[in-house]
Amino acid sequence: MFKRETELCSAFIEDLKRHREWTAYAETAGWDILLVHVDGTQIGVQAKLRFNLEVLTQAVESSYRGGEIGPDYRVGLVGQYRNGSNLCDALGLTLVSAIRRWDGQISFSPDIG
Repeated sequence: MFKRETELCSAFIEDLKRHREWTAYAETAGWDILLVHVDGTQIGVQAKLRFNLEVLTQAVESSYRGGEIGPDYRVGLVGQYRNGSNLCDALGLTLVSAIRRWDGQISFSPDIG
């Protein structure tokens, strides 16, 4: 569905524009995307084309580096989902994956909005 991680991130940010209460910042504070809600809630997003250990490692490390304050929530964004939501749940991560709809459009599940 995507050839590069940047394409995945761009599609996710574009889809998120439906929810005007979120602002997306690409490549911010060690995250591929940092989402900030109007109420101040932050979500750190690490993206990979396929679900793998690297996306989990990056999301966990980005929150615990040297005692830095991190976002309120962490998300692994993947272009292709196989399985792993149980592992994500155990690590306190949400796994969001791209889905090609019947009309050819791309959406993301679960919806962050």
